[in-house]
Amino acid sequence: MHPDHYDVVICGAGLAGLTLALQLRKRLPESSILVLERTAGPLPAGIHKVGESTTEGGTYLLRELAGLKEYVESTHIKKLGLRFFGSGHRHDGFAKRFEIGDTLFARNTSYQFDRGILENDLRVFCRDAGVQIEEGVTVKNIRFEADQHTVSFARPEQDALASVTCRWLVDATGRRRLLQSKLGTAKPLAHKASSTWWRLQGDFDVAAMAPKDDTAWHERVVSRRWYSTNHLFGPGYFIWIIPLCSNMTSIGIVADEGMHPVRDRHTMEKSLAWLAEYEPDLHNFIKDETPLDFRMMKDFAYTTTQAFSADRWSCIGEAAAFTDPLYSMGTDLIAVGNRITARLIELDAAGQLDEAIAAQYNAFYLYVVDTAAELFTGMYPAFDSDEVVILKIMWDIGCYWGFFSQLSIQDFLYQPELLPQLLALATRLRAGNAKVQHAFRQTADAARSRDDTAKSGFYNFGGVSGITDMRAKVTDRKSIQDIANNIAFMEQFAVTLCRLLETGEGESPLPAANDADDAEDAEELEMLLGKLATYLTPVGQVSLLPGRGYTC
Repeated sequence: MHPDHYDVVICGAGLAGLTLALQLRKRLPESSILVLERTAGPLPAGIHKVGESTTEGGTYLLRELAGLKEYVESTHIKKLGLRFFGSGHRHDGFAKRFEIGDTLFARNTSYQFDRGILENDLRVFCRDAGVQIEEGVTVKNIRFEADQHTVSFARPEQDALASVTCRWLVDATGRRRLLQSKLGTAKPLAHKASSTWWRLQGDFDVAAMAPKDDTAWHERVVSRRWYSTNHLFGPGYFIWIIPLCSNMTSIGIVADEGMHPVRDRHTMEKSLAWLAEYEPDLHNFIKDETPLDFRMMKDFAYTTTQAFSADRWSCIGEAAAFTDPLYSMGTDLIAVGNRITARLIELDAAGQLDEAIAAQYNAFYLYVVDTAAELFTGMYPAFDSDEVVILKIMWDIGCYWGFFSQLSIQDFLYQPELLPQLLALATRLRAGNAKVQHAFRQTADAARSRDDTAKSGFYNFGGVSGITDMRAKVTDRKSIQDIANNIAFMEQFAVTLCRLLETGEGESPLPAANDADDAEDAEELEMLLGKLATYLTPVGQVSLLPGRGYTC
């Protein structure tokens, strides 16, 4: 290390900290940046970290914000979207389970990342860009002062502490949550779920669990299902299966802590026994494999009371909050936190940072985290209802493509004057989501008394054209009005969903169409309701290529 003072010190050289360092080098090329990291490199391939699967927004963070488009496309696995298999036929044949997913790679694609390879390469890219990285050091203390902060840290080979000063301090220490521990800002979320996960060496394609002679099942998806982030649903849980470019496969069980306590699967042996009971096809597929590692995480969801401060510090990535791995939205929250931090540092450099701006950014970020968490809170028990899960996936991902992804992809967060409008839109989405998730829970509860809810066949996101349109245009340049249009569509969609899932009392949890401020008129709503009802029937086979039938 050369200087003893830096413009920015980032504690943590994970995905959040290293991408922020690259963003700052692009936006403030004259700034001096030091990254302090406890784990010395090189990291092993397939290192045991959350965040292997990304969405369009998370991919945008690496491709565009960090400037690594060529690297991402040449090194890691192009993703065939998210893919989901239903709960209803878990014990009578994998091919009978309903399937939601892409048949071909989408125009706006995302990637699966081997975190060990990615973070090793990010360290190289940061150093090449002029970022100072000190590995193998542990941050021991941070002292905040009016003009500069002092960061004290220890090197393994030295007894005495070393220290540097900085203008800005960023906590990117992941679940260590350095500043939350120091400042007492940790805050639990109502969502209570736990996970266990492990890696296997080799290529594990879910298609191997379907009979080889079921050609219709195999041919309805043109590209290999292996390229997808595959999810298996069951009562109170889901399972992920993710391929890594290091020829490894990541497998995880994520479950409601009340229904499936993590103590029942906190070892590899117990997880395999759990799979034998709930997911026999997957159990038989992997039971003879030797895991490379194993990890447990109890009550993984949390947030904070403060992530950004006018006193020139911020928390990003898992050092700030984590909601749920379903839908792979973790890198989107990293992108949001990085954008806000970069903008606050820019405002400070220009002498324009004040407490009001920092407070607005902090309030907005925390509101986004809470809104995202409500997609999952109390919803795992409903995963055993196929008719609910099919619609829930479509609604949840519509929320993602229409709003959450746009915070990662668009430049809105660089413009503080837009925060009131963004907060108003988030508030509208949150209100609609609360009522939709309530309707899902009620419908799932009612479905448990019936035995006809299991569904088979293939479904895609084309059942509601507005959802398909938002996805196709997810990375296009947009205005705030475009996002407002997305929210208006989701409000109409919420009315339609709640009418489709009406409770036994005959009252919808949302008002009728002509009472909703932004809903279309009754005739248009009925048309959307009709389209949605047809979505509950699997799409058919269409022969578009000689000798090859596939679903469109």
